[in-house]
Amino acid sequence: MYLLFENTLGYFLFFCLEDFSFQIKTPKWEIFIQNYNEFFKKIKFRAFIPFKTIDHALKNLLLLSKSCQSNFLSEFIHTQIKISPQKFLLGVEDSKLATKINERNNIQVISNELVLEIIRGIRFHFEKFIQNFVNFGLRKNLNNVAFFFSQSKMSLSFRKTDSTVVQSNSLLELIEKDLNFFSMTVKEWYSKHFPELNLILSNNYLFAIAVKFIGNKKKINYKKKKELGILIMNQKEAEKIFEISKNSVGSKLSSYDLSLIENLSSKILLMLDFKNQLIAFLNRKLKNIVPNLFTLLGENLTAQLIARAGSLKNLVKFPSSTIQLLGAEKSLFQALKKRTKTPKFGLLFNSSFIIRASSKNKGKISRFLANKCSLAAKIDYFSLVSTALYGKKLKEQLKNILKFWKTFDMGEI
Repeated sequence: MYLLFENTLGYFLFFCLEDFSFQIKTPKWEIFIQNYNEFFKKIKFRAFIPFKTIDHALKNLLLLSKSCQSNFLSEFIHTQIKISPQKFLLGVEDSKLATKINERNNIQVISNELVLEIIRGIRFHFEKFIQNFVNFGLRKNLNNVAFFFSQSKMSLSFRKTDSTVVQSNSLLELIEKDLNFFSMTVKEWYSKHFPELNLILSNNYLFAIAVKFIGNKKKINYKKKKELGILIMNQKEAEKIFEISKNSVGSKLSSYDLSLIENLSSKILLMLDFKNQLIAFLNRKLKNIVPNLFTLLGENLTAQLIARAGSLKNLVKFPSSTIQLLGAEKSLFQALKKRTKTPKFGLLFNSSFIIRASSKNKGKISRFLANKCSLAAKIDYFSLVSTALYGKKLKEQLKNILKFWKTFDMGEI
């Protein structure tokens, strides 16, 4: 059996003298693989053809990574077939590549556990093996090819890179959970000292600013009242806080407790600022990657759909019915199990189009919206020009269908 071994230098052909099918699962097999001299007594080197240039090597390696056969490889195999093709047995590591070589060259090609084990042994001893006939210049080319091949596999297309969108959305959700927990903790702790403040300032950001600025409620004076009004952008509420602080029913807190609450408030403010920066970054990224889907749904839903699908590529593969139910997988499986009505929407429920629709038309609008989202995602993924024109047109169609169902419900048609 012949064995094809590919490397950044070129293609190698080895020949296996024995059938090791019954030995690969025994303890002696690992000892045999690790012994260089014993291994190459049974596995003989037959032929080697180097790549012509670095570009030639990259083209061949990229085809191999996609399980495709190049003309260069096909010619090399044909030159090595000295016996009849029916008796020529070739072992290939990649099963998909083995199928394509079999179809194109009309020879017997296998890819099984034995082939994988022998090629593992060749790769284990390869560095020592090539020292006999590879000079310094070829070694340098080998490193260059490996570098450029790794760089090409990374696919550094910043415009179409959606991994940052998925990561940013996950981080944003985590920050929101932490912010809610920290804000509730600050309100609970500070309410023991100044419970009335929670009734005046319901916004978490303004409440954290007020707590950090006020500290001890007994220290609020006329100067602090004016400064607080500027900070919370409402002078009337600042006056109300000043008046209520005089007769507050809250208990006293030690300076250590207050400093702890103020530090936690500072953390909340920093996290809120970072959250705003992250939202701004997400907006810019989505406008570049998916301008049409962004125009149709907005930043939150677009980021959630891509994150739920795993990537923009996966989202494009989904049919509109799958996009419609993204985020409602548990409800769907429960409905199928109990044989009840299946859900009509998942994440798309938060869309303004579905919110504005009447209760009996929400399912129809959801199906129509999912269809338009699928179309917008495909346009964004396959289009070479970044434009939001299609998204605007799709949004107009959705607005028109909403108007149609409203007039239909009112009986004006």
